[in-house]
Amino acid sequence: MPTILETLKHNRPTLSDSSLKTYDSILSNLYKKIFTDKELDLAKFNEHKKFISFLKNMEGSKRKTYLSALVVLCPNCDEYKELMNKDGQEYNAQKKLQKRTPKEEENWVGQDELMSIYDDIETDAKK
Repeated sequence: MPTILETLKHNRPTLSDSSLKTYDSILSNLYKKIFTDKELDLAKFNEHKKFISFLKNMEGSKRKTYLSALVVLCPNCDEYKELMNKDGQEYNAQKKLQKRTPKEEENWVGQDELMSIYDDIETDAKK
């Protein structure tokens, strides 16, 4: 039986080695989370409902990567493609709004705070 990596290479020979390794890792870990007590069986990746159900609560921008790997592994599974395209469209629409994500908002440094930090560092550097 072929491995995930071999199947990925066969299905998408133009993928870079780093992308292949990333997809292999993502898919192996995802499989272990869904089928905790089973030996790897590539045919189970076609059970799209289990995988989509598991991924449904994941942030769209992250889920997009998982779905991309699943699409390469299972090119005939339209459900993965449809959800990946939907996530991609939502991600692009969100980026067009140019609003900060909650994580960016949490870590954001304003102009006044940035200048204060700069002044402190400049003072220390001149000593």
